[in-house]
Amino acid sequence: FLGLYGHQMAFMTARATHIGMVGGYGSGKSFTIGAKALLLASVNEGLPGMIVEPTHRMAKDIMIPTLNGILRDAGVKFHYAKSDAKYILQNHSEIWLRSADNPESLVGPTLAWCLLDEADLMDADAWMRGAVSRVRHPKARQMCKGMATTSEGLGWVHKLFKIDHLDDPNYFLLEGINTKQNRSLPPEYLKALLENMTPDQVAAYVEGRMQPPTEGRIFPAFQRDTHLVDCPVDKGALRMVGMDFNVHPATAAVFQLHAGWPVIVDYYTEPNSNTQELGQRILDNYPATRALPLCVDHTGNARTHATGHSDVNILRQLGFQNIKSKPTKAVRDKFNHINVMLKDATGKIRLHVARHCVPRK
Repeated sequence: FLGLYGHQMAFMTARATHIGMVGGYGSGKSFTIGAKALLLASVNEGLPGMIVEPTHRMAKDIMIPTLNGILRDAGVKFHYAKSDAKYILQNHSEIWLRSADNPESLVGPTLAWCLLDEADLMDADAWMRGAVSRVRHPKARQMCKGMATTSEGLGWVHKLFKIDHLDDPNYFLLEGINTKQNRSLPPEYLKALLENMTPDQVAAYVEGRMQPPTEGRIFPAFQRDTHLVDCPVDKGALRMVGMDFNVHPATAAVFQLHAGWPVIVDYYTEPNSNTQELGQRILDNYPATRALPLCVDHTGNARTHATGHSDVNILRQLGFQNIKSKPTKAVRDKFNHINVMLKDATGKIRLHVARHCVPRK
């Protein structure tokens, strides 16, 4: 395996029974899992081993192309039995591909080794079913239960290596594998990551650190001294309205441009209100918003009121002409996106709030 980076070689040569690697996006984790699988298949000649991906789609889109490339570059003859989702190598060893979204596929005969790719995206049950309970083949020359992952907080992987078996010589963990260590990545890849992540996300998804998720404030990137600006409402500079279809409270924000970046210049929090009332109030205060983009939750197309109309239809009837609706993201993704706008990992700020919108402390 010429050309492997130092952290990959450390994983490849680790002799502990339980091994783990925690690294950032693009740090070569899946390749390392594939290379380790070939090494274990070579050592344990004629015996089966298994790679587990979080989903069948990831096994198909990530691991199969990765393994195909590794085996061909190594000059290993193989046959992929698609119906059984397994590789049969020239030494009669087998590499099975399974997915954690089909737990029953992890149950079966004994194995010489098992490796989990992106383990933190799986439940601990995948580790128990695939590795702990099945890696016990009596003819295995080197049994191994391993994993590679990007950290998703202090979950079961952290507990396994950093708490339950911290001083156990049979457990070996490589962590802090930085995306930057993969020198084959194009420079724009890392630049794009940094521009679309908060510093906390960079710590996990680029620097490969295991740390707790951000707790407390929903928008930790927001700092009064940095993000509050003196920006009076200029009705000629209004650019967009955002609206949430909650009832208690119904909320909306009005944006205008300030020094080339969006600024929230008015904010509505209306207890016990509804789409009709909130939309009308915005139009009363800012008639020009009738033609501006109105960004709303995608569920507003489906939700029906007692009137028989959806939220979006109600807004159209009020006169809003440019309603924008996209499929709803997970709540965490929404918060992350706003935090990135407030301040990305490069220090760039792309969202401010007018000082008059925020109550004094």
